[in-house]
Amino acid sequence: PKALEYIAGIRNAGANLLNIINDILDFSRIESGKLEIAHERYETASLLNDVLTVIRMRLDDTPIELIVTLDPDIPGILLGDMPHVQQILLNLLSNAVKYTQKGYIKFSAVQQKIGATEIRLRFTVEDSGVGIKAEDLPSLFGDFVRLEEMQHQHIQGTGLGLAITRRLCHALGGGITVASEYGKGSTFTATLLQGVADWQPMGDLATQRARHVQAQRISFTAPEANVLLVDDLPSNLLVAEGLLMPYKMQIVTCLSGREAIDLAQKQPFDLVLMDHMMPGMDGIKATEVIRALPDERYRRLPIVALTANAISGMKDLFLAHGFNDYLSKPIETPKLNAILEKWIPAEKQRPLEKAADVAPENKAAPDDDTSANAALPAIEGVDTEAGLAIIGGSPERYRRLLEIFCRDARARLSNLAAISPQG
Repeated sequence: PKALEYIAGIRNAGANLLNIINDILDFSRIESGKLEIAHERYETASLLNDVLTVIRMRLDDTPIELIVTLDPDIPGILLGDMPHVQQILLNLLSNAVKYTQKGYIKFSAVQQKIGATEIRLRFTVEDSGVGIKAEDLPSLFGDFVRLEEMQHQHIQGTGLGLAITRRLCHALGGGITVASEYGKGSTFTATLLQGVADWQPMGDLATQRARHVQAQRISFTAPEANVLLVDDLPSNLLVAEGLLMPYKMQIVTCLSGREAIDLAQKQPFDLVLMDHMMPGMDGIKATEVIRALPDERYRRLPIVALTANAISGMKDLFLAHGFNDYLSKPIETPKLNAILEKWIPAEKQRPLEKAADVAPENKAAPDDDTSANAALPAIEGVDTEAGLAIIGGSPERYRRLLEIFCRDARARLSNLAAISPQG
């Protein structure tokens, strides 16, 4: 127990140090005029959902109510710097969480059209926290300012969060204000300008979530299709199997390029999903060997590279070495579905004619322990709902995935320690 206490202290100190470093780096970039403002398309609902998900996790097991009011008419696709908008919102909401012991935090977002292609967003964060003294308000947004530090020693921070937030708001064409009553709470209001790529309203977040779930659904089944899945990590194989499960295909798995070559010669496959980076014989070499086998069917066999290296030019590299296509990791259902539609023979694809053709979300397979779902452990930092969805909805497979991942991670960490310059 004492060792665990020390380890927890080290972890918390490390996380705090990382936050301090990130704050100082952000501050330094802004002060030196090297802050780059992006102008890229992003989904408004996705931005807001991600921010609120983080804050809801921080509010778990606290007597604080999060009240959210969002203008559904905010355009669905904006043009701007999503990471910096996200940083502004997380800074303001995180501050509210840190300085509120009970009561509520209210978050609202509204928009004002100011041109043919631009809007002004106004975000408000109100809390029932400790509040700020009137004489302290003028210095609140100063550099390295932490008010009443002796009273808030238990709260980690650098005093840079609000200073950075103010500078980011200005860089995005807006500003930030605060109103507060000491002992009763504070209200921060941030405004910023963003371009509009699509004026179609974002609607409510629940609707957007439903659309996202719909996009994750499969478009066909292929019970007669045979697929070879190759990856040196058992946990990756389990995840990929879970993603493929709703298609009802016949899946064969193996852990090496050499084994993949042997299996390809023993039985016919309609598709091979081949990991790129594997010890010994990697996916590129294994694919070259399969292509060179003395039968024309090996030249026609669709082989798709699975890779975590999705940098520009990788597709050309894979095509040059005999692959037909590639799929980046982590595997996303829409992209996987597109790959399977393209390479599984059309005559083996069956259209989805009824809901029963698709495994319901988070429903266990018949051979699984369906009662295990309720007993799944709550692990800090692990999104169990998302994990179940990725693994095909099976609690038992999800448990096995966690066990395999832990076992693989321990083995690989010891390998890293053995080759590290520091030993």
